[in-house]
Amino acid sequence: MLNLICRRNFCYVSKLHLLQYHLCSSLSISTPGYELENGNGNGDPFEVNYLSERLGFPRECALKAYKVAKFKSSTNPDLVLAFLEEHGLSDTQIKRLIKLFPQILALKPQGNLLRKIEFLRSLGMSRDDIVKIIMVAGNFMARSLENRIIPNFNYMKDILKSEKDAVDVIKRFPRLLYMDLQKTLRPNVDTLLDAGVLEVNVWRLFKHSPGTLLMGHDVSKAHVKRIAEMGINPESVTFVVGFGVMKSFTKSSWNKKIDVYKRWGYLEDHMLVAFRRHPQCMAKSEDKIDAVLDYIINTMGCDPATFITFPVMVSLSLKKTIIPRCSVYQVLKSKGLLKSASIVGFLRYSKRSFLDKFVLPFVDEVPELLELYPCDLSPPEVRRC
Repeated sequence: MLNLICRRNFCYVSKLHLLQYHLCSSLSISTPGYELENGNGNGDPFEVNYLSERLGFPRECALKAYKVAKFKSSTNPDLVLAFLEEHGLSDTQIKRLIKLFPQILALKPQGNLLRKIEFLRSLGMSRDDIVKIIMVAGNFMARSLENRIIPNFNYMKDILKSEKDAVDVIKRFPRLLYMDLQKTLRPNVDTLLDAGVLEVNVWRLFKHSPGTLLMGHDVSKAHVKRIAEMGINPESVTFVVGFGVMKSFTKSSWNKKIDVYKRWGYLEDHMLVAFRRHPQCMAKSEDKIDAVLDYIINTMGCDPATFITFPVMVSLSLKKTIIPRCSVYQVLKSKGLLKSASIVGFLRYSKRSFLDKFVLPFVDEVPELLELYPCDLSPPEVRRC
C-alpha cells in the first residue's frame, strides 16, 4: 500500500511539473512558486496572486475567486492542477473549471477528488464522460460521497428501475449528483402524481428530460393546473409531454407563439386542439412554424385545417421530410398513380414505410422518384433511408 501511494504521488508530481512548465512558460515565470510563496509586494492575498500569476486570471476575476477559494500555499492547488490534467482535462478546461468552481483548489486530490472519480468509473463511465461531468457540474466534487452523491444515484436507480438508465440520466444532467433531490425533485413528482399522472409516465419524463422535474415547485404546480384546464387526460403520455413543453415558456413567450399561429388564421381554440394532439407544436421557433405553414398552405395549396389535423408537421424537417415527400406526392398525383392519398397521409409514415409504399412500387414507371426522395436501396434489414 505504501509503495502504491508513493507511485501515485510520484505520478502526480511528475504531471505537476509538466503542467507548471506549460502554464508558467506561457506567463514567463522563471521560478514557479517561489515568488508566490514569498509574495510579490502588491498587497493582494496569496490566493489572488496564485490565480493571477500561475493561471493567468485577470486580477478582477482572481479577486472574485479568492472569496471562495481558500488556501495558504501552492502545494495543494498544484496537486489539484496535476490531478485534473491526469484525468483528462486540458489546460483550457482546467482554467474554465477553476473560474466556475475555485473551491476545487482546496480539495484533497487523494481523498475528495479521487474517490469521486473512482465512483464514476465504477458506474462504467468513460474518461470523456467523467471530464464532461466535471466541467458541467464541478460542484459535485465538494459534496459528500456517502451522504449526497451515492444516495442520489441509488434514489434515481430505484425510481428508474435500472442502473443503466440512472447512469444515462446523470450523463445528460450531471447536476443531479449534488442537488438535494428530496427538496427539488420530490415535490414536483408529488404534484404530478396528485393530479392523476401515472407513475410510469412521471419516470418516463424524468428519464428523457430530467431537468423538467427540477423547476420551482410553484411554477410546476401552475403548469400542471394549466394543462389540466386544457382538458388533457392526466393518465395520457400527452399530459407529461405538455408539462415538459410548458417548462420552456413564460406566459409572454407562449402568447408570442399563439400570435404566430393567429397570423395564419388560427384561433386559440384551434391551438388548444393542436396542443392536445401534439404539444411540441408550441415548442418550435417562430421561423420554423412560418416556413412549414407557408409551404403546406401556399405552396401545396392545403386547407389550413390540415395543420390542426396533423400538428406534428411543424416538428418535421422541411428540407429532409416535408419537401421531398410532397414532391413525390405531386409527381404521383400528376401521373394518376394515386388512388386516394392526402398530404397528411404522406407525412405520417416512417421513412422505411414511405419508401416501400410510395417510392419503390413506382420506380420502374417513374424513375425520377429516387431523385426526389433519395434513399438507400439495400435489403430491408440493412437499409437506411
